[in-house]
Amino acid sequence: MRIRFLGELGDFLAPAQRGATRHEALARRANIKDIIEACGVPHTEIGAIRIDGCVDNGSTVLDIGSEADVVVAPSRPGCRSRLREAPPDPPRFVLDTHLGRLARYLRLAGFDTRYSNDCDDATLAAIADEQRRILLTRDRGLLKRARVVHGRFVRADDPHVQLDDIAIHFLLGARMAPFSRCSDCNTPLAAVDKTDIVHRLAPLTRRYYERFALCPACDKLFWSGSHTRDVRAWLDRLARLGSADRIVKRD
Repeated sequence: MRIRFLGELGDFLAPAQRGATRHEALARRANIKDIIEACGVPHTEIGAIRIDGCVDNGSTVLDIGSEADVVVAPSRPGCRSRLREAPPDPPRFVLDTHLGRLARYLRLAGFDTRYSNDCDDATLAAIADEQRRILLTRDRGLLKRARVVHGRFVRADDPHVQLDDIAIHFLLGARMAPFSRCSDCNTPLAAVDKTDIVHRLAPLTRRYYERFALCPACDKLFWSGSHTRDVRAWLDRLARLGSADRIVKRD
């Protein structure tokens, strides 16, 4: 069998194998999805599979000694895959233990984001499955679990670059609701009357600000002060970056 991985799927291969056609000898009959994952590519990263020029949904079983030509294309922004159902809309996420800052940024942008620094892989996969969430992780083995339907391998080290990639890949621009969730615990915020919380405010905050929000779960107060100016600037940039119009023009 000859198999070729296109585009960013090369990230999962050894440098010498990127862009090249691999020759795989099958020792047993195998499902094409399993063959692809054995090469190191999680099923969540796949956008399309072609076997001998025909589009496949990942369920084809190849026989021992198969001479099939297989081409695997990556998942593309805004494109639905034949391999799985459409992702949740608006997107809901669950993140592994290494992505705490990314979780905070996604919450600031208004996305329902589950995160804990002590979840094991089985728990993360279960949450993704049972709550129909998109799993974001730096562990490719976690994305290969059968329970994980939607996911994205986080390639960058910098959380801002990570966020850019997620915004582009899942077209988050039009779905953002900035400052609508608690960045600490993910709970939707509720508007609160200033008179009810004025005793908690510092003198300058009490003097210059009138609109406040409260987290019903952790009792943290939020307001749009000077400290949010820079955050609003990068959220505005993120909205433009993750817009469908920009992706269409880029392609």
